[in-house]
Amino acid sequence: DFDAAIPPELIAASWTCSASGGASCSASGSGAIDQTLSLAAGQSVRFLLTATIDPSLDQGVEQVVTFSATATVAPGADINLDNNSDSDTGSVMWGIFRDGFEDPPPPIKARQEARR
Repeated sequence: DFDAAIPPELIAASWTCSASGGASCSASGSGAIDQTLSLAAGQSVRFLLTATIDPSLDQGVEQVVTFSATATVAPGADINLDNNSDSDTGSVMWGIFRDGFEDPPPPIKARQEARR
């Protein structure tokens, strides 16, 4: 299983998945990623997550967003359990001008890849 919860600081999350080496995955979805995968040696899948930073967050304070993903494998099926999780942390600083005329923050894109 490949699981990636969406942090509460991100809204309107959607994702796509691309597979290589003969692997397969659902092409796209919205919200959290929860996929059952079967990967043979040399196969891989890549998830691309697109989300918007919640505009209701306090714009006067730097925001830290952490996104984590974990792959769970059957006992004995993986010889290297140390490469089955990943995380990405990003800081968001709002513009120095707060008069309401700034553009909304761009979507955050994060890539998580499961390999075997």
